[in-house]
Amino acid sequence: MAKKSERGGCTYSSKCKKALDIKDDGTAHSMCKKHWNYKVAKLRERRSKRIPRTFAPFQCQYPGGCKKERSIKLNGDRHWLCELHWERQNALARERYKRRSIKYDDSNQTHSDTRQ
Repeated sequence: MAKKSERGGCTYSSKCKKALDIKDDGTAHSMCKKHWNYKVAKLRERRSKRIPRTFAPFQCQYPGGCKKERSIKLNGDRHWLCELHWERQNALARERYKRRSIKYDDSNQTHSDTRQ
């Protein structure tokens, strides 16, 4: 909605010359208090208008929407996703795990190098 400006004032509108609002951590918001509150109220209003999704009992519950039937787990219960989305979620989880383990390995190597 608003871009950062070099002038240091509220970025909601070029006409607004008010000082930036301060966050709890001491840093500045990109907007003045009036426009920040207006933005938050508009976001709340938009979110409240959303209609909650309803799924059929055996329909895949993928957030993007899927009409396929939910897959069956090893214990016989229904998984919340169809086979395709379940495999995708598992692949994403494996990638996330690899990134974390690589990051963890890198941080351990730097500590072990400094101790020698």
